[in-house]
Amino acid sequence: MKKYGKKILVLVAVLALIVAMGVPALGASAENKQTVATPVEADADGNHIISVAYDDGYATPPADESAETVGQPVEGAGKITIDLPEGDGAKGQAFTYKIYRVFKANVSSDGTASYNLVNGATDVPSGEFEGVHRTDDPADVTYRYKFVLENGNVKLQYFNTTDNKWLDVDDAHQPNNEDGMDNAKFNEALGSVIKTYIDANTAAIPSLMEITVTDTNGSKDKLEITNLPLGYYYITTGTGTMVTINTTNTTANVKDKNTIEKPDKEITSVTNGDVDRSDYSIYTDGNGHSHIGNAQIGDTVGFTGTVNVGQGAINYTYKDLMSKGLTFNQDSVTVDYKRSYNVTIGGTVRNVTETGKVDMTTGARSDVKATYNDGGSEVTTTPAAWTDVANCYTVAYQGSYSGTDPAPGDGATTFTVAFNNDFLKNFSADDDIYVRYSAVLNKNAKVGQEGNPNEAWLSYGNDPDGGHDTDTTETKTYTGKVTVTKTDGANPAHYIEGASFVLQNKTAKDGSEYTGAAGQETTDDTNKYYKWNETDGKVEWVDNESDATVFTSKLLWKDASGNIYYEKGTDADNREPVYLTDEHGNTVYDSENNPIQKGVVVATVKDANNNDVIIDSFKGLPVGHFLLHETVTPPGYNTAADEKLEIKKVTEYTGKNDPEHTEDTWDNTIELTRTVKNLKGFNFPSTGGIGTTILYVIGSILVIGACVLLISRKRMKAEK
Repeated sequence: MKKYGKKILVLVAVLALIVAMGVPALGASAENKQTVATPVEADADGNHIISVAYDDGYATPPADESAETVGQPVEGAGKITIDLPEGDGAKGQAFTYKIYRVFKANVSSDGTASYNLVNGATDVPSGEFEGVHRTDDPADVTYRYKFVLENGNVKLQYFNTTDNKWLDVDDAHQPNNEDGMDNAKFNEALGSVIKTYIDANTAAIPSLMEITVTDTNGSKDKLEITNLPLGYYYITTGTGTMVTINTTNTTANVKDKNTIEKPDKEITSVTNGDVDRSDYSIYTDGNGHSHIGNAQIGDTVGFTGTVNVGQGAINYTYKDLMSKGLTFNQDSVTVDYKRSYNVTIGGTVRNVTETGKVDMTTGARSDVKATYNDGGSEVTTTPAAWTDVANCYTVAYQGSYSGTDPAPGDGATTFTVAFNNDFLKNFSADDDIYVRYSAVLNKNAKVGQEGNPNEAWLSYGNDPDGGHDTDTTETKTYTGKVTVTKTDGANPAHYIEGASFVLQNKTAKDGSEYTGAAGQETTDDTNKYYKWNETDGKVEWVDNESDATVFTSKLLWKDASGNIYYEKGTDADNREPVYLTDEHGNTVYDSENNPIQKGVVVATVKDANNNDVIIDSFKGLPVGHFLLHETVTPPGYNTAADEKLEIKKVTEYTGKNDPEHTEDTWDNTIELTRTVKNLKGFNFPSTGGIGTTILYVIGSILVIGACVLLISRKRMKAEK
């Protein structure tokens, strides 16, 4: 009898496969749909226990719908246990499960089982699907399967190529996943057939019940549904995942793995015109992720958000929050993808990875490339089926962010990319969708070590209140600066005024220092001079030193009201020196007990309204090499030598993607401070003008003197 029972229960083993496939929230009449209240709290082990029973699966709800026990227990009823999602992302989340009874199970006195349609359904699911049957032979066999209805019983059949006909599934032909056999493709195909069947029979197969539970531990929570009549069930999670449960053996267990991973957002490019800084400005960590980058103010920073598709993907919306220092390029969003599937070549199943781009309006693929994962040339067969979906994704720019999670900085903006559910059906679990876009680092950017954060997350699921949100992934874009201080070389504590500086870009195309050596390539910025464009709010590099932004050392003065000035002004202005103070606010004195007047090095630029704007550093600098050059030297001092500077990319970062670091460690190469010292002495004037005349006069005097001395000596010799 055991042997006989095993063969008859082959169908049970097949129908017990877990199906990973999306299913929408299905409607049902009030008398056919039972809502069970969420348990107030779980027990000490994280178990939520609900007892329900229906004579036919669709009994009229009792008057008190808040009761956790509904109806009367049924002899031989079964139990379904759902292991709730695990991980920090699941803890505290509410998960809603909808339960559908698709087929009834009838068990005869001899232990055999059969399946029947439920509640007025008239036919079985239509459509064929493939599954792999594992054999002792290394070459596993792929069969075609379908459901049939014979004498009121639901059966699963396979197509026998030898006899060229459909036969009932038995032990030798059932799909299986024993010993690690991967039947994801079969499960997906079967799920697609069942989904279509439920969609077409919403009146006959409404959701039996809805249960919402809150995951309290994030590790061991369970939902137990007891006293269920035997049958073939579907359970949907709050994210739309569909799993198949059969309770013929009175108990069944399913692990809800559907906690969607947060998107892995990365910085992928840093460009400005023909200048591509990507190779040397983006830091890639030990895990291959690029969450940190450096850029010049005015550069375009490219981002890629990778959305890993979960089982039963539904209502996916990619969301991005940009800080005030980044301006989103609203027309920059594109979408491409990577998906894997099996193809049968000459009777051999081979796995293929396909990549391509997606047209937003039509959903059509382009630049499609498919390769075998086990080696070999590019796939020459037709890529797997693809459904073109009009308006497959929608981009919406919300502007100023008004939400609360995550909390944005002042002036932050956000945009979303919402994917059409029909478009998502083109993907299986663990396929990837890539959202690519860009932003400009603008004049509001935080300069130096603070950085400019940018966060992304994914909203998903069929929750009527807006679904679930994943954790966020953060990138940071840094930009550098150079601050100059001018002091007396003999008295380093004393600031001096009247020195002027420009900054020259000495960065080669590959990010190295440009020296003019053979083979070194330049960019449009190489050997040019720094200019801050206040009107457009960006850094520019100009050909001529005369067009550069000039920083000049100034001593500080203040009036009676405390207003600060960069010049003493007239006697009538009555301005006093601003003295250097220590951390306690006390005036600092030199070795001769003289107060030290404070000084700065600043530049004056014009805004769009031709007003003067003071900037206090060479700000918004990219990664690279630079030369600080003194163009004007205070009278009585020697000109300081040119100084080489280097801004390096940031490689240390404390943030949401780097939990192992507890504090920032900086080598201070993003914020450079240089003190330029001038020594008093005699400066030879430059060539030309009065300087040349003085040299000529001195030279002539020396020559005449030498001639007079020579003639005098000759005369003295002659007289002797």
